[in-house]
Amino acid sequence: MFSRKIAAPGLKSTPLRLNPSLATIPILLWVLVLGKVSTVTACSTIFSYRQYDAILRSHVNSDGLVEYSMLKIDRAPLDSFLLCAEKLDSQTYSDWSSEEQIAFFINVYNAKVLQIIVDHYPIRPLRFSTFLYPLNSIMQLGNVFKRIHFTVMGRKITLHHIKSHIFEKELNEPAVHFALVRGTMSCPPLLNTPYTGELLYNQLQQQATTFLHKAHNFSINTRTKTVYLSAILKQINPAPPKSPTDKTASHLPHPHSKRTLYLSQSLTRHDRYFLRNRNYTVRFYPMNWKLNVWR
Repeated sequence: MFSRKIAAPGLKSTPLRLNPSLATIPILLWVLVLGKVSTVTACSTIFSYRQYDAILRSHVNSDGLVEYSMLKIDRAPLDSFLLCAEKLDSQTYSDWSSEEQIAFFINVYNAKVLQIIVDHYPIRPLRFSTFLYPLNSIMQLGNVFKRIHFTVMGRKITLHHIKSHIFEKELNEPAVHFALVRGTMSCPPLLNTPYTGELLYNQLQQQATTFLHKAHNFSINTRTKTVYLSAILKQINPAPPKSPTDKTASHLPHPHSKRTLYLSQSLTRHDRYFLRNRNYTVRFYPMNWKLNVWR
């Protein structure tokens, strides 16, 4: 117990007893300071996904759904990972292989979506959005993909910038759409381990195969000659043929030929044959904006 004596003129001094809970405040403040320092200094070492990996393994299930209620409590490693991405030296990033760069921005994109949802969880619907989106949808927060700016390598960007500029123009990898998770049920499942440069294309191929083998993402009605695709696949815009002799896509019978030819790499032999040799209509399933929540 802490106590000190305070004497007033003409009065007998009496001990002033402090509330025990108040005595712990300096200690708690010091712990918070040390915690902040340790978070910052952790970013000065070799960049890693260790903290992000811990979050994914703890709060993402095998179906790619997220336990947001517990993630909100255990969010410190997620915030720390994004802080490290903010402080990453741009020269270090430039020295990485293209696979490592792609993996980095996939992880940053997905981590930022998680952070935005956790910041507002449980999501409360906006007055005028309840008729457009489910009550727990990330879209109840407004267009966070274009509106919310955050820092990566000292530069202010948005999620939309990562998708439309970094991936589509700088890194030119359409397969990332099988990895980017916007917090909805229509999106690909969130992988419960980080993407890495070494495993990137194996991870993307597995994601594509898993996604396309679900009937609500891809199906063919041979009777009506209709191909049904997830709305997410509208975003896939493969690059044109790399050489004048590589004109497979241009000779396909359908205006969606570039997209479906690209998707056929992850489909069965029967489906590939249909897409390459038949006339068909392409229709897109409506977007399911419900939150990809586990429990």
